[in-house]
Amino acid sequence: MLNKIKTSLIRYLIEHNSASINELTNYLNIKSRMVYLYINELNYLLKKNNFNEIVVKKGYVSLNLSIEQLNFLILNNYYSFSQDERIDFICFDIIVFGNKRTLEDYANLFIISKNSISSDFKKLKDKLKKLNLNLTYSTDLRYQILGDELAIRSFLINYVSSYLLTNDEIIMSKLFDVSILKNQYIANKLDDLNSLNRKNTKSYLDLIQCYLSILFIYYKKKKFLTIDEKDKSILSSLKEFKFSTDLLNEYCKNNKIENNYLDENYYLTILLTSGNIIISDNKLKYHKKILLGLKNLKDVLYKMLSEIEKNHYIFFFEKDKLVTDLINHLIPAYYRAKFNLNVNVEYLNIVKEKYKKFFNITVKHIGVVENYLKIKFSQEEIALLSLYFVSNILYSSKMMKKIKTIIVTNQGFNIYRVLKLELENIFTNLDIVKIVNIDQFLELDEKFDLILSSTFLKNVEYVKINNILSEKNKKEINNKINTILSEKIKKEIPLSLVLKRDFINIFDEKNLSWEKAIKLCTDSLIKSKRINVNYIKAIINNINKYNSVITLSNKIAMPHASYLDGVNKLSFTFNIFKHPVVFPGKSKFNISLIIILAPEDNEKHIKPLFELVDILKQEENVNRLLKMKDTNEIYQFILEGE
Repeated sequence: MLNKIKTSLIRYLIEHNSASINELTNYLNIKSRMVYLYINELNYLLKKNNFNEIVVKKGYVSLNLSIEQLNFLILNNYYSFSQDERIDFICFDIIVFGNKRTLEDYANLFIISKNSISSDFKKLKDKLKKLNLNLTYSTDLRYQILGDELAIRSFLINYVSSYLLTNDEIIMSKLFDVSILKNQYIANKLDDLNSLNRKNTKSYLDLIQCYLSILFIYYKKKKFLTIDEKDKSILSSLKEFKFSTDLLNEYCKNNKIENNYLDENYYLTILLTSGNIIISDNKLKYHKKILLGLKNLKDVLYKMLSEIEKNHYIFFFEKDKLVTDLINHLIPAYYRAKFNLNVNVEYLNIVKEKYKKFFNITVKHIGVVENYLKIKFSQEEIALLSLYFVSNILYSSKMMKKIKTIIVTNQGFNIYRVLKLELENIFTNLDIVKIVNIDQFLELDEKFDLILSSTFLKNVEYVKINNILSEKNKKEINNKINTILSEKIKKEIPLSLVLKRDFINIFDEKNLSWEKAIKLCTDSLIKSKRINVNYIKAIINNINKYNSVITLSNKIAMPHASYLDGVNKLSFTFNIFKHPVVFPGKSKFNISLIIILAPEDNEKHIKPLFELVDILKQEENVNRLLKMKDTNEIYQFILEGE
């Protein structure tokens, strides 16, 4: 007997030749004892069909089997659909095909008892109720699913992404004619999307092809969505809108049917734009009209980041770039949320468990964005947003030599964002700056130290990787990193060369305003011409604008601005106030140590900053420094701790 887990196990071994037990437990999301149990059951089936058996040796599993042989096994052996698989197909079957099947018909289709199918329908009713849908039955129409049209569409696209596109066609062919999922007319039209400025990933185009093929069957029921005028105004300005309109018009003409699909061209436009998640791109790719409609979104995001910094003692690196990346993500995410396009996010549980801290931070603070956009994000969307924070937050106290890396894929970006974090967690000196598809990669005029690709690249030196890192992948990446590091020469500026003795101050003034305190802290930098007055103004403007200051603890503040605002040379000043200075914000911090950071560019300050943070993260060191009365003593203490 085969099922989804067993076929997934075999397919993984066919694709990867071999895998460790640990890899299989992670991939299948089951315990190791279940892996061994399934291997024993599969070996019985393989032996029965005179195929090579699965070999387990020293914790590694291998199998010499072809895809054709796997398909033979599926076609010629009983395949057991789980209850969830059965329930979702019944729902799909009723909505799309309107088949007038009885309870007995479904029992025969799945080869299960009437009691089992009755249990399925009971659970199906509960599931539909949560979606604000109802299952009805009549002798003439048999089963029907009625309710909110948007909820029905939401179910369909989630069924496509989470089941139809993740299963073998051979398995699905046991239930219905799978050729309907690949409407060639739609496939040809989607190829034209490459001529648009915005590129979707291959996996998302596969999703759209499958979903549109189903929608065009579903349209025969003449059930359509209506889109509000505000969204219409925005969507009609996009290139995808013309594409969607032409697609529907030509479809109606070819099939000799009347085009009365109301707002469906707007809905198709949403589908074609909501899969775009742009990675590490400083230029906003979306039409200005959308940004105009969300003109205050940037301020809302800066406010959210400031709240995170203040409440969690987190320091964001390149905040402007982070905000740009978030906006690029949030515009399609807005439509995904509004129209319930909760496209399946691979490895959601990994994000929630492995990066629990950042996921919870996002859950806690995303409300200000949700309130502004007047939508509610799904757990999947929040998991995706949290990955931006994991990638951008400076939470490590060590500075490693960074290897500029790019990932090239023709699969969905979401899975590779998780892979990016896994790679950076294993290889701490990787700096993965871009995740692109092959077309975007070929257009790049940029040099990288390391190229990781899941697809073949011609005339390019790269390391081949899988969607889930294998032990072989890790070894090959590690070897390449060692080679790069042995050849890489990188100059790093230590804290001792940046923090000068003259830039350490102790102030005894009482009742200082925070503005006056900042001017005192920057006086030595002005006199030495390391900054000009514009930098001081920029710091003060930032604090006034966001009503907060970056803090490393409830005693330490690090005001700064962009290096473009008047910095001539990388500098730090270290300033102790015997009488704490009160900074603005909801939680008014009494700051006793102000560190003025004046960055020269986006990189050179990172190493000395980490060295300083490494000293100040220990409360004992902070308390000792605040008690010191001599700047020379402070200087020596910092150098010793460097």
